[in-house]
Amino acid sequence: MAFQKKSSANINLINKSMEGITTDYIKDAIVNLVGMVGLKDNADEQRLVKLLRKNEVKECIQEIAKCLGIPITIRLSWVPQGYKTDGVNYYGSKGLVTTSRSVEGWKGTEGITAQVSVPSSLPLYGTKGLNDFPIDVQVSKGCTNNPLTFIAVMAHELSHVLLHSLFYKEADNEIYTDLTAMILGFADITKDGRVVVSETVTTNQTTTQTTTYGYLSDSQFNFAYNEITKQKYKYQQIKTKLDENLTKLQNKVTSITQLINTCDKKFQLYLMYLDKSFNTKIDPTDLPKLSAFHQTNYLKNVQSEILDIENKARELIALTTAPCRYNNSYIGEVDQYTKEIQALEFAIDREKNQLNEDMAILKNYMSFRYRLKIFWDL
Repeated sequence: MAFQKKSSANINLINKSMEGITTDYIKDAIVNLVGMVGLKDNADEQRLVKLLRKNEVKECIQEIAKCLGIPITIRLSWVPQGYKTDGVNYYGSKGLVTTSRSVEGWKGTEGITAQVSVPSSLPLYGTKGLNDFPIDVQVSKGCTNNPLTFIAVMAHELSHVLLHSLFYKEADNEIYTDLTAMILGFADITKDGRVVVSETVTTNQTTTQTTTYGYLSDSQFNFAYNEITKQKYKYQQIKTKLDENLTKLQNKVTSITQLINTCDKKFQLYLMYLDKSFNTKIDPTDLPKLSAFHQTNYLKNVQSEILDIENKARELIALTTAPCRYNNSYIGEVDQYTKEIQALEFAIDREKNQLNEDMAILKNYMSFRYRLKIFWDL
């Protein structure tokens, strides 16, 4: 199988001073990436860490890929600690581990071995060919000693796969790859896991080493993090309003479900009483309704209409509460969802009012004692 080689531009970028990347460059990259892949809420940190604690490394990496939105299958293999490739077949964490603070300034260090192959035959994103497409990942034993760091590294490496599947012009750009992982749910995890402090204790002294993973300096990372947070907040405000509307819809669904269950039990009892009360004086205006009530499928038709509304409401709730990507079209989607919610609420209120009116007509012809009996029986 042929593999995608790293471009010379990528090598130049790695060697480029971090101070050469301006905030405008980072901001433009974020805008460009959000427009292409969208923004996502935070990945489930607890779930990912739990998988690593249980030594379910492959499952954790598979979940990271899922969070990034790439439906690939991970083929995991283990390599000795410190293992390196020639950089031709793999994107590897040896490039990620670029910054370690020491008295000599910034320097590369040995770190987590996490390497991902990107085949040249990688299918286009969104096509069936990408589903369960095998991607080879190599990691070293001990790589999960710092779970959040490992997750951040893997999110970066798998972001290369995502960008290549999109045939994105910056797929080899490590800055763009860092930012891709951040905007797709790994900003907080990267923030907490990008810096690892270790201590070496000897007889005479304690030496502290701080290793920073990633291609952004602290100031650049903080700028990117704040920019992403601001954009995400704008969309989350919209989502919060949508969630409130969904809660109202869910309450209405519950309410009318309870009402139809109650009416189902009372309806036939009321009709039976009315049919036995031969001397009951009927209001002429109620005759059409009372006649309709005696039709075999009257209540079943009402129940069917309500059930159809409930099913549509549940489908909408499931659709709108699923993990989503925020992008320019999200606001339009929310507007459409809101209209559908309002239409369903209107339909529920209409059916609820009609059902209450129908039950009230029947109830008018029941004696107080009989209504009380039904109340206690039900």
